[in-house]
Amino acid sequence: MTKHDDFIKTHQHLLDAVLALMQSTPAAKISVTQVVKYCQVNRSTFYLHFIDLPTALNELEATLIGAIKICFDNVPPDWMLRFDRKQELSFYQGILQTIAQNYRGYQVLLGKNGDPNFLIKMKDELSKYLAPELTVNHTVKPEIRLALRQLIISGLVDAILLWVQTRPQLTIDEMAELLLYSRHNAPLEMVKQGFELDRN
Repeated sequence: MTKHDDFIKTHQHLLDAVLALMQSTPAAKISVTQVVKYCQVNRSTFYLHFIDLPTALNELEATLIGAIKICFDNVPPDWMLRFDRKQELSFYQGILQTIAQNYRGYQVLLGKNGDPNFLIKMKDELSKYLAPELTVNHTVKPEIRLALRQLIISGLVDAILLWVQTRPQLTIDEMAELLLYSRHNAPLEMVKQGFELDRN
């Protein structure tokens, strides 16, 4: 193993330690001492990789948000208007599969011991990809465009947050189907109509 490989391995080990400690300790209360003790390295090793703990936390969050953003790389800006049902369903499945690949990371950071700002950061970053056509649709008043866009963003992200917190009650396919239906039908109407997921 080269020095570079060793550096990368240690770097990831430190990030994994922060995540592991957050399962029992609020992010704001984790100390560098706890992290280095967990990893069995000295403090100088930690500071070779990070300026401080918030820097490590920011990297964890940026990595997880970046993984979701990659799902948007190959979709058109107006995908919400252009995609047919099959394309949209597949897109939601892709996002959920990405989250499932690092489920523990999302669950911890969005949990009671995680960073309260992580959800806000997710919404801010994903807002660039969710319904951007509303920002240029001049047939609707700006304040109405902003409100509608916020409803779309919050609805999608908050639904995913609930899925992360309650998984595995719903499978990826079931959650993707629920996202699809909720994007095109008012949730209240879905309840009134007795909406059920196809579990066959």
